Amino acid sequence: MDFLWYCLISVVSGVLAGMGMGGGTLLLPALTLIMDVDQIMAQGINLLCFVPCAIVCTLIYTKQKLVDYKNGWLIALAAVVVSVVAALLAVQVKGKILKIIFGAFIALLGLVQIVVYIIKKIKEKNDEAKRKQLER
Repeated sequence: MDFLWYCLISVVSGVLAGMGMGGGTLLLPALTLIMDVDQIMAQGINLLCFVPCAIVCTLIYTKQKLVDYKNGWLIALAAVVVSVVAALLAVQVKGKILKIIFGAFIALLGLVQIVVYIIKKIKEKNDEAKRKQLER
């Protein structure tokens, strides 16, 4: 039965990764909460899964001319440097603390998404109101 759960988690995570949403956002909590995998092990699995997904997705997005290499290289370089530092720190931290940090990160990310959505809707309503005023 575990095999089926791992398959389901990997398929859903792969779909999210292919859509550019970050499969690890689902993969890490699913592995740690549903499959009871240690946090550090789950992070390692996530990294292993990320590499081939990133290569395939980059090729597809490049073919569609959706990759800005000019700015992307700068972002990638900064991400590599920060990732090395974060990985060195992560292996020094206990799994329980990593769960708390990751949970707080996901909660913060959700909160930011809600705030951005609300701001977008307010701007849309203001733009619509301005348009109606101009029509009068």
